[in-house]
Amino acid sequence: WDQGENKWSPTLSLELPVLNHNQGPIAEAEARREEAAAQLLALQAKVIAEIDRAAAAQSTTAEQLKMLRQVHQASSEQLRLVQGRLAVGAVDQLEFQNAKLEVGVSALAVLDVEAKSSLAAAQLENALQIRLRGLSVAEQQRGTQDRKD
Repeated sequence: WDQGENKWSPTLSLELPVLNHNQGPIAEAEARREEAAAQLLALQAKVIAEIDRAAAAQSTTAEQLKMLRQVHQASSEQLRLVQGRLAVGAVDQLEFQNAKLEVGVSALAVLDVEAKSSLAAAQLENALQIRLRGLSVAEQQRGTQDRKD
Protein backbone atom coordinates (compact mmCIF):
# COMPACT_ATOMS: atom_id res chain seq x y z
CA TRP A 1 0.00 0.00 0.00
CA ASP A 2 2.60 2.52 0.86
CA GLN A 3 4.90 2.48 -2.13
CA GLY A 4 6.52 5.85 -1.60
CA GLU A 5 4.70 7.66 -4.28
CA ASN A 6 3.80 11.26 -3.67
CA LYS A 7 5.46 11.25 -0.32
CA TRP A 8 7.46 14.02 1.05
CA SER A 9 9.15 14.49 4.34
CA PRO A 10 9.95 17.82 5.89
CA THR A 11 13.59 18.28 6.82
CA LEU A 12 15.25 20.94 8.84
CA SER A 13 18.80 21.95 8.08
CA LEU A 14 21.13 24.19 10.03
CA GLU A 15 24.55 25.45 9.18
CA LEU A 16 26.71 24.63 12.13
CA PRO A 17 29.67 26.96 12.56
CA VAL A 18 32.05 24.09 13.09
CA LEU A 19 34.82 25.50 10.96
CA ASN A 20 34.04 29.22 11.25
CA HIS A 21 33.94 29.56 15.05
CA ASN A 22 33.03 33.26 14.73
CA GLN A 23 36.58 34.17 13.76
CA GLY A 24 35.58 37.56 12.35
CA PRO A 25 34.01 39.02 15.51
CA ILE A 26 36.71 37.47 17.67
CA ALA A 27 39.45 39.05 15.56
CA GLU A 28 37.69 42.43 15.73
CA ALA A 29 37.40 42.19 19.51
CA GLU A 30 41.07 41.27 19.83
CA ALA A 31 42.06 44.20 17.63
CA ARG A 32 39.97 46.59 19.75
CA ARG A 33 41.51 45.17 22.91
CA GLU A 34 45.05 45.61 21.56
CA GLU A 35 44.25 49.17 20.50
CA ALA A 36 42.84 49.97 23.95
CA ALA A 37 45.94 48.46 25.58
CA ALA A 38 48.21 50.60 23.39
CA GLN A 39 46.21 53.72 24.26
CA LEU A 40 46.41 52.86 27.95
CA LEU A 41 50.18 52.40 27.79
CA ALA A 42 50.60 55.71 25.95
CA LEU A 43 48.46 57.52 28.51
CA GLN A 44 50.30 55.85 31.37
CA ALA A 45 53.67 56.94 29.95
CA LYS A 46 52.37 60.50 29.52
CA VAL A 47 51.10 60.66 33.11
CA ILE A 48 54.32 59.23 34.53
CA ALA A 49 56.39 61.74 32.55
CA GLU A 50 54.16 64.58 33.78
CA ILE A 51 54.53 63.42 37.39
CA ASP A 52 58.31 63.13 37.00
CA ARG A 53 58.54 66.65 35.54
CA ALA A 54 56.40 68.12 38.30
CA ALA A 55 58.34 66.30 41.04
CA ALA A 56 61.65 67.48 39.58
CA ALA A 57 60.38 71.07 39.45
CA GLN A 58 59.20 70.77 43.06
CA SER A 59 62.59 69.46 44.17
CA THR A 60 64.47 72.16 42.27
CA THR A 61 62.39 74.99 43.70
CA ALA A 62 62.79 73.58 47.21
CA GLU A 63 66.57 73.66 46.85
CA GLN A 64 66.52 77.16 45.34
CA LEU A 65 64.26 78.43 48.09
CA LYS A 66 66.49 77.01 50.81
CA MET A 67 69.54 78.71 49.28
CA LEU A 68 67.76 82.04 48.72
CA ARG A 69 66.44 82.10 52.27
CA GLN A 70 70.00 81.72 53.51
CA VAL A 71 71.10 84.57 51.23
CA HIS A 72 68.23 86.72 52.51
CA GLN A 73 69.10 85.95 56.11
CA ALA A 74 72.75 86.84 55.46
CA SER A 75 71.82 90.11 53.73
CA SER A 76 69.48 90.99 56.62
CA GLU A 77 72.31 90.36 59.07
CA GLN A 78 74.62 92.47 56.90
CA LEU A 79 72.05 95.29 56.95
CA ARG A 80 71.91 95.12 60.74
CA LEU A 81 75.70 95.38 60.92
CA VAL A 82 75.83 98.27 58.43
CA GLN A 83 73.09 100.06 60.36
CA GLY A 84 75.17 99.78 63.54
CA ARG A 85 78.25 101.05 61.73
CA LEU A 86 76.21 103.94 60.29
CA ALA A 87 75.17 104.94 63.81
CA VAL A 88 78.81 105.35 64.84
CA GLY A 89 79.80 107.01 61.55
CA ALA A 90 81.93 104.16 60.17
CA VAL A 91 79.93 103.99 56.89
CA ASP A 92 78.07 106.54 54.84
CA GLN A 93 74.40 106.64 53.88
CA LEU A 94 75.12 105.19 50.41
CA GLU A 95 76.50 101.97 51.85
CA PHE A 96 73.51 101.73 54.19
CA GLN A 97 71.08 102.20 51.29
CA ASN A 98 72.94 99.57 49.26
CA ALA A 99 72.58 97.11 52.14
CA LYS A 100 68.84 97.88 52.33
CA LEU A 101 68.59 97.34 48.57
CA GLU A 102 70.30 93.95 48.88
CA VAL A 103 67.77 92.90 51.52
CA GLY A 104 64.92 93.98 49.24
CA VAL A 105 66.38 92.16 46.25
CA SER A 106 66.88 88.97 48.24
CA ALA A 107 63.35 89.19 49.65
CA LEU A 108 61.98 89.59 46.13
CA ALA A 109 63.99 86.57 44.95
CA VAL A 110 62.59 84.51 47.84
CA LEU A 111 59.03 85.54 46.93
CA ASP A 112 59.64 84.67 43.28
CA VAL A 113 60.86 81.18 44.12
CA GLU A 114 58.01 80.71 46.62
CA ALA A 115 55.60 81.45 43.77
CA LYS A 116 57.43 78.97 41.54
CA SER A 117 57.32 76.43 44.36
CA SER A 118 53.57 76.86 44.71
CA LEU A 119 53.16 76.45 40.95
CA ALA A 120 55.30 73.31 40.96
CA ALA A 121 53.23 71.93 43.85
CA ALA A 122 50.02 72.66 41.94
CA GLN A 123 51.40 70.94 38.85
CA LEU A 124 52.33 67.89 40.91
CA GLU A 125 48.88 67.80 42.50
CA ASN A 126 47.34 68.08 39.04
CA ALA A 127 49.50 65.26 37.70
CA LEU A 128 48.68 63.03 40.67
CA GLN A 129 45.02 64.13 40.74
CA ILE A 130 45.06 64.38 44.54
CA ARG A 131 45.36 67.22 47.06
CA LEU A 132 48.72 67.22 48.81
CA ARG A 133 48.69 69.40 51.90
CA GLY A 134 51.91 71.21 52.74
CA LEU A 135 53.61 70.18 49.52
CA SER A 136 54.64 73.67 48.58
CA VAL A 137 57.81 74.79 50.30
CA ALA A 138 56.16 78.17 50.79
CA GLU A 139 53.22 76.48 52.56
CA GLN A 140 55.62 74.51 54.75
CA GLN A 141 57.52 77.65 55.72
CA ARG A 142 54.34 79.56 56.47
CA GLY A 143 53.09 76.65 58.55
CA THR A 144 56.21 76.67 60.70
CA GLN A 145 56.01 80.45 61.08
CA ASP A 146 52.36 80.18 62.18
CA ARG A 147 53.31 77.62 64.82
CA LYS A 148 56.04 79.93 66.14
CA ASP A 149 53.59 82.85 66.53
